[in-house]
Amino acid sequence: PSKPLRVDFGYNGYWLASDRDRWNNANLRDTTGNSGNFIGQEFDIRVRYKLHPHVDANVGYAHFRPGEFTRSLSRNHPSNFAYVELTFSLFE
Repeated sequence: PSKPLRVDFGYNGYWLASDRDRWNNANLRDTTGNSGNFIGQEFDIRVRYKLHPHVDANVGYAHFRPGEFTRSLSRNHPSNFAYVELTFSLFE
């Protein structure tokens, strides 16, 4: 929208390598392979703004929707993550 303002959008889909694989970060595994291999999908947005030549501000939000694998192992609620970040640099 303007030179100091940048907006990024992202989409990610996550799958296991096989139906019997595990999702290490969530400590989930179905050794039978009956839960499928689709972990879920994530939508992201990040807004970056240059406040000063040496200061950048970032605000971000991520929304995760569980897939068949995650839902079948009792993790069927979406999750949300938001953050605010300031970066200070000594040089341009």
